[in-house]
Amino acid sequence: MKLVSPFFKTILLIPILLTLAMISNPAAAVLVSLDFNGNDCSGVFDPQFEESYFLRTDLPKGERSFDDCWIFAADFPDELISPVIGKFEPSQNGGFNLSDVSGNFPDVDGGEWEFMLDADGDLSQGNWTYNPDEGEDDPGIRFWVAKAGDGFTLYWEVSDEDYANLCGGGASVNTLACMSAAETITAGSWDTGMQDLSHITFYNTGLEPPSQVSEGNTTALFTLGLIGLLTARRQSKINRQT
Repeated sequence: MKLVSPFFKTILLIPILLTLAMISNPAAAVLVSLDFNGNDCSGVFDPQFEESYFLRTDLPKGERSFDDCWIFAADFPDELISPVIGKFEPSQNGGFNLSDVSGNFPDVDGGEWEFMLDADGDLSQGNWTYNPDEGEDDPGIRFWVAKAGDGFTLYWEVSDEDYANLCGGGASVNTLACMSAAETITAGSWDTGMQDLSHITFYNTGLEPPSQVSEGNTTALFTLGLIGLLTARRQSKINRQT
């Protein structure tokens, strides 16, 4: 009577073990930020304005709109990573109003976000959460910009591994590799130092991060493992019968 060897069973179990490891031990996220002097494209938007970060300049001036705000990296400025979703501005009553929204996301109405300030209402620091509406085509978020004074800060999150390998441990963050590794998130924060926040802008998921294991790949690994187990059990049953 032939039995399936322990080594063969171990090989068949590897996809399931890898999947369970990814589910039970998600990679820790690192907050990445870039400080810029000047204006971001959503802050002082003008189709004629060229000296504005993240405004597409490959389009004729008369054809530009708010929708042409895109995140791109310094080393590959023609590779558009993430399009703008919308811009929020602080209101007089301590809340935030959706002042601009991209035509690419018509379901966005601003109610998907919540903003939290300190007890004294200081606008220089705060947190936000994002809760997409069920049944609507709300976008995911990978980048956000906090504008204050004469500059702004771009934020995104990457895994520990990507921070080390694609972002150079913080030495090369303004690159296509590092920015394309931005994760999709539903909560974040901002800190503009001692200056009050002028506005905060959010950007869509855009490209798939190259190092991210998609849901489809995870399902494929799990399915492969199940097939392997069923094959092993069937082979074991046949061996016992012979």
